[in-house]
Amino acid sequence: MTNRILWTGALWMGSLVAVASCASPPAKVIEAPANAGEHLPAKVSGAMNGGIIVEKNVMVPMRDGVRLATDLYRPAGAGPYPVVLIRTPYGSETPEYAHQGQYYVDHGYVLAVQDCRGKYDSEGDWYGKRDEAKDGSDAITWLGTRPWSSGKVGMTGPSYMGMVQYLVADQDNPYLKALVPFVGPVTLGRDTTEFEHLTSYGSRETASTFEIIWMVSTDGRVNQSDPTTTLIAARDHLPLADYPKIIGRPMQWWPFLANHRYGFWEEYYLRAALGEWSKPISDAAWWGSYEQRYRKVRVPMLHISGWYDCCGEPPIKNFQLIRKLATEPLARDNQQLMMGPWFHGVGTAKVGELDYGPQALLDPDSVSIRWFDHWLKGEDNGVEKQPPVRVFVMGVNRWREAADWPIPGTVFTKFYLHSTGDARLAHGGGSLSTEPPASEPVDRYTYDPGSPTPARISDSADVAIGPTNRSALEKRQDVLVYSSEVLKDPVEVTGPLSAVLYVATSAPSTDILVRLIDVHPNGSAYNVYQIYVTAPYRTHWAKEVEEGPGGSRIIKAEIGLPPTSISFQPGHRVRVEVSSAFAPVFRGLNVEPGTELNAAKWNVANQTIYHDQAHPSHILLPVIPGGKRP
Repeated sequence: MTNRILWTGALWMGSLVAVASCASPPAKVIEAPANAGEHLPAKVSGAMNGGIIVEKNVMVPMRDGVRLATDLYRPAGAGPYPVVLIRTPYGSETPEYAHQGQYYVDHGYVLAVQDCRGKYDSEGDWYGKRDEAKDGSDAITWLGTRPWSSGKVGMTGPSYMGMVQYLVADQDNPYLKALVPFVGPVTLGRDTTEFEHLTSYGSRETASTFEIIWMVSTDGRVNQSDPTTTLIAARDHLPLADYPKIIGRPMQWWPFLANHRYGFWEEYYLRAALGEWSKPISDAAWWGSYEQRYRKVRVPMLHISGWYDCCGEPPIKNFQLIRKLATEPLARDNQQLMMGPWFHGVGTAKVGELDYGPQALLDPDSVSIRWFDHWLKGEDNGVEKQPPVRVFVMGVNRWREAADWPIPGTVFTKFYLHSTGDARLAHGGGSLSTEPPASEPVDRYTYDPGSPTPARISDSADVAIGPTNRSALEKRQDVLVYSSEVLKDPVEVTGPLSAVLYVATSAPSTDILVRLIDVHPNGSAYNVYQIYVTAPYRTHWAKEVEEGPGGSRIIKAEIGLPPTSISFQPGHRVRVEVSSAFAPVFRGLNVEPGTELNAAKWNVANQTIYHDQAHPSHILLPVIPGGKRP
């Protein structure tokens, strides 16, 4: 019977939830030799059972003298052995790591699990992502130079543990040979235009409640455990500047981050990494070095994420830019991407309210081991010959392989919004087709932050995670829907998505959210990506504005949407849903740009969606032509 560990990650209270089962017996603890930690603290203890040596809290020195607590799980033999490193801000003392340590030892590896700087048993101060690149590289060098080490080190892990892999990828460490980041939440950089339309996380008051909860819960040496409901409820208080006071926790970074337009999470990382918390970031030169970071990547990487993950877009971006920009052929030619139907974690068949079958099951450690067997051990197991892109096509629940992303041959097709003047579902809804509009009346709805469009059906329901039947929510008066005719043939949509809407609002600024929906024959309507993956589009970002009736301003909203892969089946409909909130995750206040933090009240916004010959609102879908089956 083999070990199997399925990670299910969640940026919910900043925790990584893991589900694990392991056939190996627990290790029997005995005292290790006094020099087990070499020149490091004598507090190190060890255990041996069935060929495994466990050393806890080995204090690994960084270049500035700060020592990071590291748990080592080693085969009992002399070695040398390749090493797999996991770096975590969530604490290394979880039972799952003991199971994982046994698993890696059984496969001939040393597993090292390290507390990040300033977290749990490690020394130093916690500054989020500021020190992860240097600390990660120093830890790799230390592990690569141990007597039991083969000098070849890889890294794996999800979420933050995936992010720290991206941060070390450009450090040119000679001991680092392979990376397997799961659901990593950042890129190595972007240009300013991309930050304006960032498809991960929010900005200002539209910063996702999930991301704020993460930053609050991890803000300290030991992660905090405030009830999530308390932290969510606190965001309803105005002004938002009082948020730290309401939750009773100082947050020095709050005023700065809450008042910036760029992505909450990536900005936090970049600011922390550079130690710059006061310079304006509108200057393109501030971001200008990001391409250099991609050029410096030297290591093969297997990027894994999910269509419903909050971090689904950054791994794709990293995969694309390393293949495009890396100067080292070893890195450029050995990037692989795997996207499943998962939320923030991988390996499960049941996601949200839908079950994608056994084809969706994945054992993260087994996948990692196979990658490491080739790049750390030199085994000829064929991983380097795998297609660079493997994506799970929902709807038919099969994997598609491809040579690149977007998939070569994709036909990007505009599906236009139409209606007779009222696209609310309760009044019949609008339509969606590839036929451009001619002369058509506008659609209107009212967005009231005092009664925002919810992310859940009722107060008793959890925040929607993964595909959720939205048919009841779509009957609200603040939601517009545009549906295709019932499909006679399958339509596969696989690739990056975007939309262009022509919008007018009575508010100084407002938010526009666009969802792509799969409507089943029984009327149930499931979102095909997670809405909080996409920051709401803020109307004052628009670069194209024209004067409308009565002195109104019609803006052209160019909206980046998350990628996906779904085959809309015969009997189904393709639907586009438009609204302005996803409470409690996103709830904009419709106030003057730049005043969100100190606004004591909100504005009700009357929203107008244009879809005529001069204003052809549409969603751009990446259609796989010819009904080619995966």
